[in-house]
Amino acid sequence: MSRHLQSTLNRVFGEQLLSDPRLSEIVLNPDGRVWIERSGDAAMQMLDAPLSEDDALALAQDLAGENPISAKTPLAGSQFEAFDSLWRAQVAVRPAVEEGVAFALRRAVAKELSLDQLMAGLPDLNANMSDLKFGANPSEAAVFDAYENGGFGAFLRAAVHARWNILISGGTSSGKTTWLRACLAEVDPSERIMTIEDAVEIRPRQPNTVSLVVSQYASSGDLLKACLRFRPDRIMMGELRGAEAYDFLSAINSGHPGGITTVHTSSPEAALSRLAFMVMQANTGLTYSEIVEYCRSMIDVIVQFRKTGDQRRPVAVRVLRQP
Repeated sequence: MSRHLQSTLNRVFGEQLLSDPRLSEIVLNPDGRVWIERSGDAAMQMLDAPLSEDDALALAQDLAGENPISAKTPLAGSQFEAFDSLWRAQVAVRPAVEEGVAFALRRAVAKELSLDQLMAGLPDLNANMSDLKFGANPSEAAVFDAYENGGFGAFLRAAVHARWNILISGGTSSGKTTWLRACLAEVDPSERIMTIEDAVEIRPRQPNTVSLVVSQYASSGDLLKACLRFRPDRIMMGELRGAEAYDFLSAINSGHPGGITTVHTSSPEAALSRLAFMVMQANTGLTYSEIVEYCRSMIDVIVQFRKTGDQRRPVAVRVLRQP
């Protein structure tokens, strides 16, 4: 399987790219665009040549290996050796994506580096580590400053830029999705965004995006677990309804801060209680009070919205994050 797959990958992407020792990730989005990540680069780069849907589907079938993909099994993961490296693959096809094919290929780190080699790339920390001692974060300071002294828009924008985890709460037609999309529009265009929804509504403006869709063959929990293999910078969840809340909180706590999701409740306090109740459904073994504290530690701010006349406006903000 590995020899056949290596030949296919070589034909599609070229030996020069695949043999690059700095190459760490190749991702295909449903729009056919291919993005790569090299160690040392600040952001992912888009390749000039997109893949056709037929070529993408054929490659996805090969990547799935012994786990054939279909409408009833739209998610698959595999591991294989090629180009003197171990690779991990995650594949998603319809109905887990609205159209097209998505996959992520991640190369396992093979090179061992000494402490001196690692520190050679961090000369500022060799001289001064005060930022590490005190956890200096200017963008986070800006959030608290806006909360105390600025307007709501400035606060929300600062929270997004500082990668705070935001829970948007509200009743029916209160503007939850509208405000989520407005927050998402503030995210840097270089970030890779993953969304998970029952029906695709969020539609990020960022060019490097994959929208996963819940179906009878791919639950919210399934998609959240697969999502982590698609190399997200941020994860956006349309709405939390059940045990998948625990998977979402776990995801944003595993190196993917800046997540935004919504919940259908009438107040920030009710939102926190509802979130804890949903996490309980995942049978974590924690007590209710422990789960509440866990939720408090994962969510940085809860914003409550309400429909008032023809307006969908914020009516309460609860900051859970400690300065």
